[in-house]
Amino acid sequence: MQGPAISNAKNYIRDQLRRASDRFIARTVRVALGWKEKRKRSAFVAKINRKDTIPTVNLENLGYSSVACDPQLTSEFIKLCQQRLEETKEFKQRGGKDFFSQLLKPEDYELDSPIMRFALDEKLLNTTALYIGTAPYLQSIELLYSRPVTGPAKSSQLWHRDRHDKDVLKVFVYCHDVGPKNGPFTFIPKSFGKNVPERLYHYISDETMRKYVDDAAIQVLEGPAGSTLLIDTYSCYHKGSYCIEPRLAAILYFDSGFGYRKRFGTWSIPPEKLKTLSPLQRYALGDVPE
Repeated sequence: MQGPAISNAKNYIRDQLRRASDRFIARTVRVALGWKEKRKRSAFVAKINRKDTIPTVNLENLGYSSVACDPQLTSEFIKLCQQRLEETKEFKQRGGKDFFSQLLKPEDYELDSPIMRFALDEKLLNTTALYIGTAPYLQSIELLYSRPVTGPAKSSQLWHRDRHDKDVLKVFVYCHDVGPKNGPFTFIPKSFGKNVPERLYHYISDETMRKYVDDAAIQVLEGPAGSTLLIDTYSCYHKGSYCIEPRLAAILYFDSGFGYRKRFGTWSIPPEKLKTLSPLQRYALGDVPE
């Protein structure tokens, strides 16, 4: 009995120390080294007209909103995502998580692909920028195929928040119809999440969450292909992918570019193509317009 207890204590201490280091040391250094870019990103928001955004419902207050993105871009986006699923013969686990796989191919990240045209839609970027208060950086785009696995829920199938940055907005797009058996994305509005103590482990069970948040506050995203949600996954606890039947969903991850941890990677876009993009699109890809 003593062995597991000591191991759990060590893991807990390690988790808390890493959070403190990310928040007070790593981010401070990152901002200091990139202060010119950070200042430009923040200043750009003042140039955005709210008329050029996607209509949302109480996004600022709730931390989430269902939205209707550009119909043509969404249709082409979903069609390609469905095609990727049809083409996939081997479902490799993603990030050590055996319950889902990432299906996008390298060519899907080229500027003229439906994936990138959807992600770099000017109205979507404007909406994101106004919410997080800075020209957003596009950390990643993933097409995740969730599938049933045996055993209890684990890792991101449990309640958690994304802690890479405090200025975050993710876009969830269902590429097939999603009902209760498909492991729908499930979340708690940020006002209720404030009741959950910071001292808890990163992943939280349903039993523990019920001590702080009533089940009535929990929101579940179900709907047909094309259902789209904007959500602040730093402020809103969330979980998903614990399914009886498979789920196909795309996730776009935007943040400030100056979070608690370094950027996931860089976008390899030729300079001559970057110059054809708008300033906000260039910021999203890590370029800093003059």
